[in-house]
Amino acid sequence: MQSTLRSEALARVYGNLGTLYAKCGGVFGVAAFVDRCMDKWMADPTLNENQAVTTWHQKAQRCGFKFLVVQIVCNLTGGPQVYTGRPMDAAHKHLNISEDEWGVFMEIFNQVCAEFGLAPD
Repeated sequence: MQSTLRSEALARVYGNLGTLYAKCGGVFGVAAFVDRCMDKWMADPTLNENQAVTTWHQKAQRCGFKFLVVQIVCNLTGGPQVYTGRPMDAAHKHLNISEDEWGVFMEIFNQVCAEFGLAPD
């Protein structure tokens, strides 16, 4: 019984074998990945040319924002976390993100994937 509980606890933190969540290192690995992405996104001059994005970055609580991104990435990669934020379309609609800005966002994402040894898709 105790062994089963320990195994379940480890799976919640580090993931079940074969999941992308586990390959990323579980919640700690995902948090490190998100931290790196967020720092790069928030510092990128192209993304910050969008005044709505810059204003949001200045007003937002950076740690809380990173927490929500960790939740959603954990969930999307097979982790047990539940995303508690607003739907993506509603949360980002006011930012009026252009296709070029989205392209830069994804370029940075792919660079960080490479840094972490993850396939970009």
